[in-house]
Amino acid sequence: MALLRIENVGVKTTTGLTLVEPISLSLEQGKNITILGETGSGKSLLIQAIMGALPKELEASGQIFVENNQTENTQLESLWGKTLVMLPQEPRRSLDPIMSIGKQLWESFLFIAKKDKQTAINEGKNVLEHLGLKAWESAYPHQLSGGMAQRASFAIATAAGGKILLADEPTKGLDPKSKANVIELLKQAYQNQGGLLTITHDIEVAEQLGGEILVMKKGQLLEKG
Repeated sequence: MALLRIENVGVKTTTGLTLVEPISLSLEQGKNITILGETGSGKSLLIQAIMGALPKELEASGQIFVENNQTENTQLESLWGKTLVMLPQEPRRSLDPIMSIGKQLWESFLFIAKKDKQTAINEGKNVLEHLGLKAWESAYPHQLSGGMAQRASFAIATAAGGKILLADEPTKGLDPKSKANVIELLKQAYQNQGGLLTITHDIEVAEQLGGEILVMKKGQLLEKG
């Protein structure tokens, strides 16, 4: 089953300048797709268009189907966390700087996954232990390394069990060990019958993730394979 299908999705400025040429792709359950391209190729804009999170001065065209249901741009935000999950390239920016990661994870289980308070606490602790972050439960984002922040961001983003994970340069700026840890987390997303769409400029990351690789340059999809 196609978890996510986009047909002729492109991005323009409100003045009509094309930034991303129309692109079509289908992400099947249990599969992953990696879009490889240099900085400025339009990869992040495509991901933002799929999430319905483009800046106000930009607009998306085309059709987006989530689990075979056509989804309007105004409906996409209601799917965040529950179905569509975004893993940003700057995890510290997506984390609340004045809240511990344990509290942020607890809130994700409580408010998005709709768990009761004690279950949210227990599941949060279990996830942090699984990710090697148990000792950092009371830590704030600025106290974490880049790799730890990305693991915490992954845990918080996926707490509600969203099946479709969109990862925007998820290993940017990480050391080799942290990069390997994040790649393994990303693999889990589709190996557990979800779907993973990753954008990266790193050929090594694309190769390690496997699956289908697409190449973008200057707002165009150039090749598949």
